[in-house]
Amino acid sequence: MANVRELKGRIKSVQNIRQITRAMEMVATTKLRRFQTRAESIHPYARSIRSLVARLSASPEAREGQELFGGGREGKAGILLVTSDRGLCGAYNTNILHLLERHLEGEEREPLFYVIGRKGASWLRKKGYQVKAWFQDPPLEKADFKTARRIASVLVEDFLSGETAHVRIVYTLFLSMVRYQPTVEGLLPLDPEDLGAGEEAEETDYILEPGPREILSALL
Repeated sequence: MANVRELKGRIKSVQNIRQITRAMEMVATTKLRRFQTRAESIHPYARSIRSLVARLSASPEAREGQELFGGGREGKAGILLVTSDRGLCGAYNTNILHLLERHLEGEEREPLFYVIGRKGASWLRKKGYQVKAWFQDPPLEKADFKTARRIASVLVEDFLSGETAHVRIVYTLFLSMVRYQPTVEGLLPLDPEDLGAGEEAEETDYILEPGPREILSALL
């Protein structure tokens, strides 16, 4: 009888765990769909801004005096690392950190890190890397345009001051619900070719007021 009672207790425990797991899955699915909707909703805006900056930066006159363009600077290699705050996300963080390690092997300059996500900050500190800024507030899942602007201001300020020679971002590119691609992209200095300036320049020309340089300055 004792064995039967123990088996019934184990079966009950497994059933309870299954219910909890299903509830966690439903919560995770709801969050994922919400974040997917947010990500997809900003794509048209981001593409339009990138297209406009690319079109304007195709003109050397518009780039004149713009300090965010042009390389050949002295300074460290700024890297913005984006990871999650928590675990239980499969190989999400592992893939990003492996990509970062490969990137650092080919980086000649001393790295200077800016971090979004607790997992990335913890990994960098264990490795002994210098972390200039860890953006913890608000949490990643609550980040918005104000958060992005604050982070961008820090990156631009350090770039213009000469502390960093260039800035790269290491993050996971969202492709679909089942496809994510760890990616390294250049943020600073701005490169007209990376922005697609050549492609944009071939499209219909526009009359711009007050002028390309002024509009580009306002966008940047």
